[in-house]
Amino acid sequence: MKRWLLFGLTVAVCCVPLWVRAADPAWPERLEKLLQAKKCIRCDLTQANLHGLSLPGFHFQGSRLAQANLSAVQARKANFYRVKAQGADFSGSDLQDAVLEEADLAGSQFVRAHLLHTNFKQANLAAANFTGANMQKVYLEGAYLKGANFTDADLRGATLFGANILDGQWQGAQLEGVYWNDGHRCASGSVGRCILPK
Repeated sequence: MKRWLLFGLTVAVCCVPLWVRAADPAWPERLEKLLQAKKCIRCDLTQANLHGLSLPGFHFQGSRLAQANLSAVQARKANFYRVKAQGADFSGSDLQDAVLEEADLAGSQFVRAHLLHTNFKQANLAAANFTGANMQKVYLEGAYLKGANFTDADLRGATLFGANILDGQWQGAQLEGVYWNDGHRCASGSVGRCILPK
């Protein structure tokens, strides 16, 4: 009996099962435990308010973060692999070196986010908003970027090889040195559009 009780307490501290939602009345207490554990794998954090939290190296693999507020979070090297985060708000966040590979981020906000070296390989970023974001050397290989907004974003040195960029907005975007979706590098002076090298 004691062994099972100990096991139950360990699970309660280390992780939140999928059926526990951020709307749970006990959420503040659970959140504190999650921050200590630095992981919440396959959790349901739908509409959770994580604004401004320090989450470096945090593990969110497979979690649901739809419409969650992650604005201004400090989440360098965090792992968001295969999260379902449609409509989430990452505005002003620091996701340098974070992994968002194969994540569903359709309609999410990354306005003025810091995304240096962030990995979005094969992520769904349809209609995502990257206005003013620092996206230098961001990795977007095979990503679905239909209708995404990159207005005034800095993508110098980024990789978009194989990405779907249909209907994207690129006004004022810095594209010099970008590895474009068709395989060529954007030449010097590429602002708002990718100029073919001579």
